[in-house]
Amino acid sequence: MNEHGHVFANCPTCSGALTSFLLGDPQQGQYGQVYRPIDPSQTEIYRLARCTGCGAGALITLLVTNANGGGQMELTDFYPEAEVRQVLPEAVPEGIVKEFREGEVCAEAGCYRAAAALFRSVLDKTLRANGYKLKKGTSLEQQIDLAAADGVITASRRKRAHDEIRTLGNYVLHEEWRQVTPSEVKVAKEYAAYLLHDFYDDRETVLGLLREKNRIADEDRTSDDEQ
Repeated sequence: MNEHGHVFANCPTCSGALTSFLLGDPQQGQYGQVYRPIDPSQTEIYRLARCTGCGAGALITLLVTNANGGGQMELTDFYPEAEVRQVLPEAVPEGIVKEFREGEVCAEAGCYRAAAALFRSVLDKTLRANGYKLKKGTSLEQQIDLAAADGVITASRRKRAHDEIRTLGNYVLHEEWRQVTPSEVKVAKEYAAYLLHDFYDDRETVLGLLREKNRIADEDRTSDDEQ
């Protein structure tokens, strides 16, 4: 927050770009604010703001402390704020990209269990799209191992896919409730993005390798092939 009260933050509707949020404009004045006294020395202020890039609204929360008549102001919350969005290869299928982006949005909103499940789903859908869901049925664990055995992903990436994405998602989907932390989701997101780069950065090379291993990727699938 600068000296004029405007905030610089990553805007969700600007694809996570860093932009400034203004408190008003010369014609309309301030967009509005609400005061909430906490105790005799502290007051919370909720201010409306607008992104200069896309025009989306946001809410700034400030804590004003009147210690000894001073009047110190602290920015305590800003909503909604995006994290830095992962750059994904252009060749990633649209549905998988949307799944990944929804996981990012859930994480930014503090819905960490939902985000963990979505990043697991990204992993699952990516392996299916590359021919690792065999006709007789193959678990996600086995699909990861097959991709590593084929050389599409490294042994290190295989371990991370198991430890950081699959296992965390399984806790959410199949085990007793437990809290999922922001750091866990951050790592899951990073490694889900790395896996998408493994499969889609150099798509033609990966497709050639998949064909050598008799894997039927979505690009090669016909109506007679089972999903």
